Amino acid sequence: MKFFTIIAVVCYLFVVTNCLPTLPSLPNTELINQCSQEKGVSLEDANQLVQHLKEASNQKEKCLLSCYLKGSGYYVNGKVDFDKMLESHKKFLPAEQQKELERIFKDCKDNFVYDNKDECQVAYDAYRCALPNKSQMSPSFVV
Repeated sequence: MKFFTIIAVVCYLFVVTNCLPTLPSLPNTELINQCSQEKGVSLEDANQLVQHLKEASNQKEKCLLSCYLKGSGYYVNGKVDFDKMLESHKKFLPAEQQKELERIFKDCKDNFVYDNKDECQVAYDAYRCALPNKSQMSPSFVV
């Protein structure tokens, strides 16, 4: 009888753990660690910045975002690839929010100004582009 009880418990745990919804995990955690160390920003702050849970408050944090965008392939040859960034972001949002996300990224792409900015400021401005509408987005919205 104990054997059947153990089997039943194991089966129950297997079913329960496979039925729980999962959010996409934070992408590029190794890259976040690398940029955190390289730019002298704490890992906690780096994770919060990448997840849009914190605003960059200094040049180091803006440069961390530049490092992250470059390492992710979103910032190449001095330009932000908003199309690539959009495709990556879509997986974090339900289908009904994707049209709004497309609009936001199109506006960013069409109106982005690169003049007289260093790479850290460009990355930070690209990062901030979607923030005014973040309140309407999923809590797992990540660059």
